[in-house]
Amino acid sequence: MEPGNLEKPFKVTIVGDAGVGKSSYIKKQFSPDFNRDYLQTAGYEVFRWSRNMSAGRVNLELWDVSGSQSKLRDRQSWLRSSDAAIIMVDIAQPITFENALRWYEELLLANPSGLPVVVCTWKPTSKDKMLDVDPETLLWLGETEDVQFYDVASDISRFDQPLLCIVRKLMNDPDASFWFPYTLTDDDLEIHD
Repeated sequence: MEPGNLEKPFKVTIVGDAGVGKSSYIKKQFSPDFNRDYLQTAGYEVFRWSRNMSAGRVNLELWDVSGSQSKLRDRQSWLRSSDAAIIMVDIAQPITFENALRWYEELLLANPSGLPVVVCTWKPTSKDKMLDVDPETLLWLGETEDVQFYDVASDISRFDQPLLCIVRKLMNDPDASFWFPYTLTDDDLEIHD
């Protein structure tokens, strides 16, 4: 039986400080190869992501928002109307954990009715540079019911878990699971300054 199709794409905004691995994380969703080439995102980029799920096909727009010091007004317009968000932090840079709260507050400022959020470590690094990650470091997580934490940097094989968590919340189906691999085409990428 062919699963149903959820036509409306959900907007998932991916934010975090510059250099934490937002673009790399998104590109990993489309390719099994890990690309270490780094080009800083200017403004934002939008990637179309579709996946067959056990509960139907889900369509997402992954908004890769620049972590550089862009104007708050610009960022607010990019964050507005998000259905969900991922806040990326770098397991080797403690300041990115501290700044996660600022990113969360910016997301809520742009989306006052709230949204599901995942805080995620991504950027794989050498073991000697890794922090001992404890979700308790992000104390504000305990005060929010819509925020989940994933330490993917320590176990890169779990790279799909943050998006799966978000898709489950967006589909309102805690048991939804991915069916088949997916690929990126040239038509799936938009770049905005």
